[in-house]
Amino acid sequence: MSVLFRSGSIKSRWDGIVKNTTQHAQTLGKFVLIYKTVIYALKQARGSKASMLQEIQNRSHPMDAFWGGLIGGYLVFGTKKGAMSTINQQIVLYVFSRVVMGLGKMVLKNMNSLPPRQQTAVSNYSWTLLSSLSWALVMYMFRKDAGVLQKSMLHSMNYLYIDSENWSDITDFF
Repeated sequence: MSVLFRSGSIKSRWDGIVKNTTQHAQTLGKFVLIYKTVIYALKQARGSKASMLQEIQNRSHPMDAFWGGLIGGYLVFGTKKGAMSTINQQIVLYVFSRVVMGLGKMVLKNMNSLPPRQQTAVSNYSWTLLSSLSWALVMYMFRKDAGVLQKSMLHSMNYLYIDSENWSDITDFF
């Protein structure tokens, strides 16, 4: 996306991609290290002899995963030091969207009173509602007060909906 929606030379765009990719990898690496350390400490405190892989495969001790995620999320993404970088924001927003989707699926899965056909209908309508409202709200916000949108989204939307209104030839898009 940086190649498409950013301005500047190809080299400066490439440098930005490498920098952002490095930050993304380092951030996720820090989270994994902290998460696994917390999980290991909790496993040791319980005196568990099972391997980490066995506990994951058997879905044992889900609260250990919660605490590991909470501590790792706080230390890596939740402190002022790293919380506001655009890469960290995108990682957290990506995870949040997947959590919301997963929670919706968990609710549907536990609605045993609904027949499977109705569960499918609820799932489909929920997706339609989520998609429509998401796009309606982002377009409303873009028109009403674009400054409240995340910077990278604002760059993309400006490019797609404003900059594209005036162009002299196809090279304006590269």
